[in-house]
Amino acid sequence: MKNDNIKTINAHQQQIYDLFERETAAELLKGYRDTLNNLIGGGGKSLKILDLGGGAGHFAMSLRSCFPDKRCEIFVLDTTQYGTWTKNADKITFVKDSAENLSKLFAEETFDLIFANRVFHHFVKSSWSKSFRGMADIMKQVAFILKKNGLFCVTDHFFNGRLHHTSTSKIIYALTSIKLKPIAMLFRKLEAHTAGIGVCFLSKKMWLHLFSQTGFIIEALKESPNRKLKWYEDLFLFIKNHSGDNVIILQKKAG
Repeated sequence: MKNDNIKTINAHQQQIYDLFERETAAELLKGYRDTLNNLIGGGGKSLKILDLGGGAGHFAMSLRSCFPDKRCEIFVLDTTQYGTWTKNADKITFVKDSAENLSKLFAEETFDLIFANRVFHHFVKSSWSKSFRGMADIMKQVAFILKKNGLFCVTDHFFNGRLHHTSTSKIIYALTSIKLKPIAMLFRKLEAHTAGIGVCFLSKKMWLHLFSQTGFIIEALKESPNRKLKWYEDLFLFIKNHSGDNVIILQKKAG
């Protein structure tokens, strides 16, 4: 049976995401301020933290500054190795591997805190349905390696469909996964950096369903204001509304 692994980004996308991460790492950290303040004020407990799909490691380095070195061990997992990894190897443990292998890479209840910043919508496979099921599998593995009292911290988009809560998600995946060069170039000009590979944005309802089905309960949810849509988004993608950088803090369900 042929493997259907998560697709990897190309060199052009790697460069774009490196710059974007660098510019937004501090802002991401602000979204987790309350959670981090509670941990920092929790005494001398040593922490293990994983940044899932952490890319170039800019967020992890910002996170590093919040904790004394001896109290916190930070890991970054990504399928793509960035040039920054060697530079920061004395402060961060970088692991080049797929999120699909979390439960093989790490033992049960390893981490106190796991972050997934704007990354789950990049866990795409050869179809929308396989991508959605793959996200669920990764979340189950996150629950496996997260400690009982640990937190799973997610920042991501809500793309709510106009016709049905899944409609916009499916349309965006279908358009961005087309490999035909002229079409991929068109969508790249429309700021779809994942053109030719695909992207699987979810609606709020889909996110909440995934969390519930994979062993999590929501401790806090901070929604961003809805973004004003461009005319072609409203016309072709059937978007009811879209908000970016929604922050969701989750705990494992008991039992």
